[in-house]
This record gives sequence, C-alpha cells and structure tokens, in this order.
Amino acid sequence: MFRAMTVLIAAVLTLAPTIGAAGEEAGWRKPPAEVMEVLHAPPLPRVWTSPTGEHLLSRAAWRPRAGRDRQGS
Repeated sequence: MFRAMTVLIAAVLTLAPTIGAAGEEAGWRKPPAEVMEVLHAPPLPRVWTSPTGEHLLSRAAWRPRAGRDRQGS
C-alpha cells in the first residue's frame, strides 16, 4: 500500500507541470525582438585574399528578396 501511494504521488508530481502547460497557448510563439533582429540582420561581406596576400577582394553578400524563388521568376 505504501509503495502504491509513493508511485502515485511521484506520478502526480511528474505530470503536474505538463498538465498545467497544456492549458496555455498551444502552437508557435514568436521569439523575442532581439532574436528577430539577429535573424534579419544584413549578411556579412565576403572577403577573399590573393595567394600572395597582396590583393584583397571584397563583395557584399547577396540575399534573395522574400517572395521570389531562386530561378528569378
């Protein structure tokens, strides 16, 4: 009897946090604004050096615009 009561109490304490969370907003939650700023930040430029190290080539990274596929149509 004592063991059955201990198992029941352990099960209730284990499942109680998940049962309470189920009543909250289910589905996708938006991340904080700081995270969205990082995700939508402009890409860093790309840099290449010549094998001798005398020349440097820098190019702004390209990012496709939203709503367009990769084939440009």
